Amino acid sequence: LGSIPGQSEMLGKVPYSTLLCLPSSEAGTHLHLNLLYPSYLFKGTKSFLWKLGIPIMGLIAALVIWLYFVGNREELSSPGMEKVTESFLEMLKETQRRFPHQEPQLWARSTVLLKKHLGATTHSEPSILMFAAALDAEKTMRCLSRSIAGAYASALGSTAVEIDGSGKNLLDSDKVKMEIDQRLSSEFNEGKKAAVIHHFQDLPPPSTLLFYKYCDHENAAFKDVSLLITILLTEERLQTNMSFPAAEEKVRDFLLKRFFEAQDPGTMNMDKLSGLWSRIAHLVLLVGPEQEYEENGCKGPVSGIPNDIDGNVLHSA
Repeated sequence: LGSIPGQSEMLGKVPYSTLLCLPSSEAGTHLHLNLLYPSYLFKGTKSFLWKLGIPIMGLIAALVIWLYFVGNREELSSPGMEKVTESFLEMLKETQRRFPHQEPQLWARSTVLLKKHLGATTHSEPSILMFAAALDAEKTMRCLSRSIAGAYASALGSTAVEIDGSGKNLLDSDKVKMEIDQRLSSEFNEGKKAAVIHHFQDLPPPSTLLFYKYCDHENAAFKDVSLLITILLTEERLQTNMSFPAAEEKVRDFLLKRFFEAQDPGTMNMDKLSGLWSRIAHLVLLVGPEQEYEENGCKGPVSGIPNDIDGNVLHSA
């Protein structure tokens, strides 16, 4: 074993009877370990490690909690934003009262999306809602979408922007794209917090690629705003109680078909349209007809929407 200081004293600490009961190899190993690492060197080691482990575990737990809240900081809201959210929910409840024949899920899903976005302290992307309706609910969809956008904007002390795509399908695509881009950029830079794009299906197909800029998941030009898009289908009426996946597929197929039929070959392709759809179709909701609005239109003032004395939209592009 060589010369080790205190070897004779250490040998005395290993019971001879124990060494006799072990195979020669194990006895040698046991004796070697006791000589090199006598047991008195480890007195108190377990209690020391235990005492050291408690604060380390506490620090790790604190770090995990901190990372969780940092990662979810968008869901944390200040007291001021809580009041804004409460105001929005009150106005949305009033809007729901004025449109009593809509599916409950329309209100439930739109409320969840807009409430989360409204109460966030920072935003990674805008909130995007898409409404679709058959011909028998055209006016209802217009009134409903502008009422929801108005409630969102009004809660933030602002007003909503409205752009109507009706009749623009025969216009120059680049010109339409530039006009919409200038309008949205100008209004959002001035502090507007919501916009409604009516009759999205009537915009020249290439011009709609502009919404890559405004609806992108990560690089949207304005992330603290909400955009509402409406699409008027060509059917006279829709079946009731359509599932959300079926509704989304129906609207998607309609829009893709319309855009491909309305443009010259080569100006658009499936990849571009699929990319556009993935950005604008965060939530697709079907709107049913409300007799009052189909007969009378959007009469009366709407909170957060500029109107003239006849209830018509002002400053629509």
